[in-house]
Amino acid sequence: MCEVVLHDRQMFHTTYKLFMVSVSAQLLHLIIMCATYTQYGNDGIENYTAKTFGIGLLTYHSTVSFSPNFLR
Repeated sequence: MCEVVLHDRQMFHTTYKLFMVSVSAQLLHLIIMCATYTQYGNDGIENYTAKTFGIGLLTYHSTVSFSPNFLR
């Protein structure tokens, strides 16, 4: 919704795209980590796959989203 309004006003710049990718990846990271720790708190069995995926997602995002060819 906000992207459409900004695009119509020609204000949808690369910096805003980068910001939206960053916020989305960090939100997904938080959701995965909260789910992992909730499951660990309930049954005491740590899910290494989901935890590694959540941490890897944040690491991958910080590497890929700041490369110059990502948002073209």
